[in-house]
Amino acid sequence: YVIQKFLNARRFEELAAYLLKAHGKDETKRQFVLDDPYGFPRPLEELDELKTRPELTTLLINCYAKLKDVAALDRFVRNEDDLAVDGATAVVALRDAGYYGHA
Repeated sequence: YVIQKFLNARRFEELAAYLLKAHGKDETKRQFVLDDPYGFPRPLEELDELKTRPELTTLLINCYAKLKDVAALDRFVRNEDDLAVDGATAVVALRDAGYYGHA
């Protein structure tokens, strides 16, 4: 719902900030626990390799591309904010957005 609200208003800067927060490791772990349908604890090794949902990564990269925010893409690629990112999804999204050097 939140993402759709930002998209309808074409508020890409706010959407990018929201998605960047969703990529934080603490937020990703919280969502991981919430996504378990039975509420059972999951093995700790799964938490160590936890990544943000791929559609959120694609949407974040597309927001940066729409804003032409190359500095934000640089930070994202270098993972300066210690994000839980699926690298394969990021590479595909960066290529699709035309940022071959970043991919």
